[in-house]
Amino acid sequence: MNRIVVRQVPAGELPVALRGGIDPSHPVEVTVRELTSRETANQATGHFSRFFGQRRANFADVDGILAHVRAVRDGEG
Repeated sequence: MNRIVVRQVPAGELPVALRGGIDPSHPVEVTVRELTSRETANQATGHFSRFFGQRRANFADVDGILAHVRAVRDGEG
């Protein structure tokens, strides 16, 4: 389950590496979201890399493009 935690804290409560040069006395909002295993895998390989081999260079007309998009959408392509 994707759990999201949002907190407002003084920047001084964050590790220096995460502050990004923000004055420690200034308030910041911190959002923490648990990543799914799929998101972690996508970050390692690139989100769209699995589609690169599926490229189809030439379509004869608009109908060919629409047929291809529909086939991909419906899991046939």
